[in-house]
Amino acid sequence: MPQGRKDDFVFYGEKTKCLVELFCQDNRIGKVFIEPHLKLRLQLTNSKIRFHGCQAVRHDDHIHVQLN
Repeated sequence: MPQGRKDDFVFYGEKTKCLVELFCQDNRIGKVFIEPHLKLRLQLTNSKIRFHGCQAVRHDDHIHVQLN
């Protein structure tokens, strides 16, 4: 997220939660990486949801999925 333009972007919590839950239901996906504050904010509880811990990139403006 370009911080200078963050007001130009809209966060769709309900749609994001639905997408993450769909990823978690798919047996081909092993892990879903997002920021911990989003996991709490969206009330996501699936064990596939993880924090990547990478210092190079944050995961609050995108989602990574790891295939099995």
